[in-house]
Amino acid sequence: MQRATLIVNTRLRSGEKAFFRALDLRKAELVRDRLEGLDQLMGSYPEGHDMRARMEALNLRRALVEVEEDIRLLTDAIRHPRGTSAPLGV
Repeated sequence: MQRATLIVNTRLRSGEKAFFRALDLRKAELVRDRLEGLDQLMGSYPEGHDMRARMEALNLRRALVEVEEDIRLLTDAIRHPRGTSAPLGV
């Protein structure tokens, strides 16, 4: 009986992990969308404009690249919950 309970609990934890990964992925996608919007807004200001300079100081593009990498890693984790043979960063 204990073994059956352990298997059920393991499956529940696995399901919870998948749920939270999907939730994290959705949040990361929302952050990416907001960063893309800010990047477009920044581009609407001419070079040298004070507001553009402030936005450039936030390093939006670097943040966007990092969030896109997070999205890629989360997507891989969801597709391959037991991992892949690909090395990190590929």
